[in-house]
Parts: sequence; structure tokens; C-alpha cells
Amino acid sequence: MENLTLKDISLAITFMVGFLGGVGFLYKSIKGFLEKIIKEQFAPFNESIEDLKTNVERVDMESCKNYLVRCLGDLEHGNKLSDVEQERFWEEYEHYLKIGGNSYVKHRVEKLQQEKII
Repeated sequence: MENLTLKDISLAITFMVGFLGGVGFLYKSIKGFLEKIIKEQFAPFNESIEDLKTNVERVDMESCKNYLVRCLGDLEHGNKLSDVEQERFWEEYEHYLKIGGNSYVKHRVEKLQQEKII
């Protein structure tokens, strides 16, 4: 310990800096390599998930339209909706608008509102 010189200390520091730099480089290289492999391996699953998501969104939209059109048809034929049915109608209508529906259903709802049917 008594013979420890500045040269020895600087060599130790240089070794540590080099060692830590090498470890950092290896970490980044291995991480990038693994990320690339994982991304390639999971690409088919990601595509399938996107397809499923698209199908679920389409089914959701179509279900909303079916329910709303059925209710609007009932109203146009003089049938009344109960309080619970009206509440559910408006919940479904708000959801329909939120997911992008704004076609003939919206026009029919506005028409029935103007006619004070809903």
C-alpha cells in the first residue's frame, strides 16, 4: 500500500473506465440484437392482433347501428320506449357517435327529435 503511486492509480482508473465502457457497449449491442429478434418473432402476432382489433371495432359499430335502427324503427311505427329503453338508447347513441358513427342514423335521430318523437 505504501508503494502506491499516481501511475498505479491512473492505470486503475483507466482500466475501470475502459471496463465500464466495454460493458456498456456490450449491453447496448446485445439489447439491440434481442429487440430486433423479438420484433421479428412477434410480427405475425402483432398483425393478428391488429386484424382482431379491426374486426372487433367493425362488429361494435354494426351492433350499435343494428340496435339504434331497431329502436328508431319502433319509434317511427308509433311504439314507445320505456324509460330504461330510452336511457339505453341514448347510451348506445352516444357510444355510436364516439366511435365515429355519423350517418343516416344520426339524421334519423335528429328528424325524430325535431318531430318530438324522442
